[in-house]
Amino acid sequence: MLKAFVRLVFVIKWGRFMRLRVIDFGMVSALRSQAVFHGIAKTITANSDPVLVMSSPSEPYVCVGMHQQIDREVDEDYCRQNNLPIYRRHVGGGAVYLDKNQYFTQFIYPENKAPKLASQLYPLFIEPVVRTYKELGIEAQFRPANDIHVNGRKIGGTGAASIDDATVMAGSFMFDFDTATMARCLKVPSE
Repeated sequence: MLKAFVRLVFVIKWGRFMRLRVIDFGMVSALRSQAVFHGIAKTITANSDPVLVMSSPSEPYVCVGMHQQIDREVDEDYCRQNNLPIYRRHVGGGAVYLDKNQYFTQFIYPENKAPKLASQLYPLFIEPVVRTYKELGIEAQFRPANDIHVNGRKIGGTGAASIDDATVMAGSFMFDFDTATMARCLKVPSE
């Protein structure tokens, strides 16, 4: 029910800007949660409508950004011992622990329809996320360049990439978060 509300609010906020194709995959495998938006990005052409892809992973995993060194960001031994797969995405950003309590949102634009500057691209994606959190009663704020904060603490980040002829913005809504597992599998500061 809550995910349906998030989807509705998020799409309504976007609908007034441009035509938007929405694909909600629901709960999918960890690998598929990454593969679907990468695959859709590869099919985008200059004449395509922007696409909003949504999904949640059915099992936990660790995902690292395009340019990260896994050994610096992830406790690989812990992940191996706890059957946590590690996947690399084609989108930048930091290493993240992901599970079924997160609802992924990926905007995929034809490059010719997306802002060229990150200072314009990130707010275009993040402001609807912040407004959706506020509709849920959470006083979220956009913190440039690409983070979402509540009470001065980071609750979400986003990443961007060019994949073939598409610009991709990726992020998620967190409904609950396993901080203990995240702290064990990632080598990140407690931001």
